[in-house]
Amino acid sequence: GIGRGSLYNTFGSKHELYEAALRRYQEANGAALQAVLEAPGSSRERLQAALDMVIDRARRDRDHRGCMITNAAVELAGHDPAVRRMVQRTLRLQEEAFQSVIEQGQLAGEIDAGADAVALAEFFVTTLNGIQVMARVDPDLRRLRSLADTAMRTV
Repeated sequence: GIGRGSLYNTFGSKHELYEAALRRYQEANGAALQAVLEAPGSSRERLQAALDMVIDRARRDRDHRGCMITNAAVELAGHDPAVRRMVQRTLRLQEEAFQSVIEQGQLAGEIDAGADAVALAEFFVTTLNGIQVMARVDPDLRRLRSLADTAMRTV
């Protein structure tokens, strides 16, 4: 029974409501990714689990709405500095989490020690977000798995 104006006023404005929702989404999804990447198992298993999680989420998104962070990056970050900072922070945290797993894999001998861990982390973040975009357009499981399999061949 709350009106649109009352809801916006509670947060200050429609834009501030959007930013609050984006922050909440960022925290929840960031925590989920972090949990997968910090779970027990080999580095390769954790990297695969992160990709599997994104594919599973995308496949369960029956309305093809996609990831709120990815959508914000594509739709708003180019002209909204506050959203751009939030998206940049999210991507930076994702890259740091992937880099940590990759470096652990390098120390354990699972991943080539000569590989550029930063570049691989950036690639995995790009792949993760690319899978989410592709799933909005064509959620075919074989296609999404093929993208994940290609990413896994890089490590």
